[in-house]
Amino acid sequence: MQTGIFFMGHDFILDIDWTLTHPGTKPQLYGPPENCYEGDDPEWEVNSIHLKLDDPDKPDAPLFEATGALLELLATHRAVDDAILEYVSEWGEDEDTYPDEDYYRDR
Repeated sequence: MQTGIFFMGHDFILDIDWTLTHPGTKPQLYGPPENCYEGDDPEWEVNSIHLKLDDPDKPDAPLFEATGALLELLATHRAVDDAILEYVSEWGEDEDTYPDEDYYRDR
């Protein structure tokens, strides 16, 4: 999956490899109180992130693999979270509509 990000004064394209670890659950907000519960948000794990400078003047810019502290920083960046959450939410609220985890890993 790819998303754009403005980072350290430059535009980058991030190629994110991630795995869905929990698709989330819908809340139960009606019926007897003992049967009501809050839903869970989806959870994922970022496996790797590759960066490429998004500059039309430098179309041959090399791809760079983020490691260590840079990977941790980018994996928790709001743009990355938003992109993954948007991707997961496209499959709807019914957790039975989610493809298996291999689908996400291979994207």
